[in-house]
Amino acid sequence: MKLGIITDIHNNVDALNAILNRFDREAVDAIVCLGDIVGIGPWPRETIERLTGIPNLRVVVKGNHDRYLAEGFPDPMKYRARDDEVRFKEWERGILDAKAKSYLAALPVDAWMNISGYRIYVTHYPLDEEGCYVRHIPFVLEATPEQIKGLFQPIDADIILYGHNHRPSLIRDDKWYINVGALGCPGLDLTIARAGILHFPESPARCRETDCACRTWPELQLIREPYDVSRAIDAINRLDCPGRELILSIFYGLR
Repeated sequence: MKLGIITDIHNNVDALNAILNRFDREAVDAIVCLGDIVGIGPWPRETIERLTGIPNLRVVVKGNHDRYLAEGFPDPMKYRARDDEVRFKEWERGILDAKAKSYLAALPVDAWMNISGYRIYVTHYPLDEEGCYVRHIPFVLEATPEQIKGLFQPIDADIILYGHNHRPSLIRDDKWYINVGALGCPGLDLTIARAGILHFPESPARCRETDCACRTWPELQLIREPYDVSRAIDAINRLDCPGRELILSIFYGLR
């Protein structure tokens, strides 16, 4: 069983197509999307249309950008949205039709899967008791194992799949914590889209003890697929997306 993992597409349909073509070559059986389908990039409509047309898409959860587009920004005291963030969401809403907005609004914030006996928790990022995303570890920094395990401490799963801070991370402990990195925001790696594939053993895991001889963990394959990012950069400039200078600097690595 091969499970394709994507997260943080951020309106970049070209990067998404590059990864889906790679998944086809790798004969991936099912795909999960960990949220932030929209936000930041130039193609919200095309990205949602492409994502919803994937025949083997098993699970999709909403990210913070998907929530902000569908529901608006949270209490200003909890989240101080910049003017360009507000204007960008207004720009996106003007492009998307009612069907696309309803799709984002209906997505769950988390989901569970069971593959080969492994309990898999799928989310974009943890929420606090009030339903707000906890303060994330900045994507320019590498999270420590202690930080990540603290975020997901209550979750009784074998494998936790998450996104949000854009930086790839794999922590192996009594649980596995996996972030394959942002698909649609190349950052300083100006030519790649990121994703991952979990290769599960054919025979089910027979127990949940990590040191047991009868337990075989899956193999994680991190994908770094090249694509022509210049089209997205040109589109951001041509469409004059709100906050484009900040977007190109922080999320597309243009200094």
